[in-house]
Amino acid sequence: MARLDHTPQTLHITDLIHDGRGVARWPEGHAQASKAVFVSGALPGETVRVQQTARSKQFDEAKTLEVLTASPDRVQPRCPHFGVCAGCVLQHLAEDKQIEAKQRVLLENLQRIGHVTPGSVLPPLRGDSWGYRRKGRLSVRRVEKKDKTLVGFRETDPRFVADLRECHTLVPQIGFKLDALGALVDGLDARRDIPQIEFIAGDAATVLVFRHLQALSDADKTRLATFGTTHGFSMFLQPGGLDSVHPLTADASALSFHLPQWDIELQFRPLDF
Repeated sequence: MARLDHTPQTLHITDLIHDGRGVARWPEGHAQASKAVFVSGALPGETVRVQQTARSKQFDEAKTLEVLTASPDRVQPRCPHFGVCAGCVLQHLAEDKQIEAKQRVLLENLQRIGHVTPGSVLPPLRGDSWGYRRKGRLSVRRVEKKDKTLVGFRETDPRFVADLRECHTLVPQIGFKLDALGALVDGLDARRDIPQIEFIAGDAATVLVFRHLQALSDADKTRLATFGTTHGFSMFLQPGGLDSVHPLTADASALSFHLPQWDIELQFRPLDF
């Protein structure tokens, strides 16, 4: 394996890729001159000081050490966990520019992978900037060094679960309950046997689905049911595959959302997307 060059370099960012990293090329005089570099934390139009973090035959990877010339589209990330959590990676880019970047990546993929070019593109659908995410999967991991159970998304290094206090992109009833969920799992007999919690929110109900690798004790079921009642969640269990999902209590609320413009109500199941 080739050794990394840890010498800081100055690069000019020309584009973004699908995962929010900036695109640049090593400058003349570098051992890999003109080779593509994907730079975390950098935006198009910026000049940044970087340090190489990985290399492959096709491209290299680097992290931003310092922004020398900032893009006019750079904004202050709202989330205190930005840069560590990989749940969302473009909070440092203005919202309108985020939508433009995602649309551009979609069109490029249609052309490069599907070999099709749309004749026209409709304006993108817009919604709330924060608290909009109704569906997701939270990773769960007991971390002995911290003496706690973490509930959240993966870090930029996917081997680890981010230690989150809050998430502003999730619906508030989930995004501000991550610490409470961690404490709940940490108090279970089966705290090492729950790898994930899926959530989904309808207009009138929010469901949590606890994946568990071993059968739960009656005490754990009671703790989960009590948490659901206290915080307003419908609690479901998943001991196996998708067909094993079932409500913890018989009075689990139905999931649906209403489209008032057409007077339509759509119902869905806890693991639907």
